[in-house]
Amino acid sequence: MPTIKRFPNCRIEIRFGDHNPPHFHVVMNDGRQVSVEIGNLRAITGTVKLSEIAPMVKWAQDNQETIENKWKEFNP
Repeated sequence: MPTIKRFPNCRIEIRFGDHNPPHFHVVMNDGRQVSVEIGNLRAITGTVKLSEIAPMVKWAQDNQETIENKWKEFNP
């Protein structure tokens, strides 16, 4: 699972052959995860409070085009 960004308490992954809608996974160091839709940056599924991942969502907002391109690369 390619990690596209690391933070002190988590990492952001985009997985090969993943399902729609296009999304990324925020994987916390303690193993909890949340899937975030790329298009609207809303949580799809997961057990992480949105307040915990606010910096990651901000990063994703600032890098949305790059994330979309990675999704397309990994999920043709």
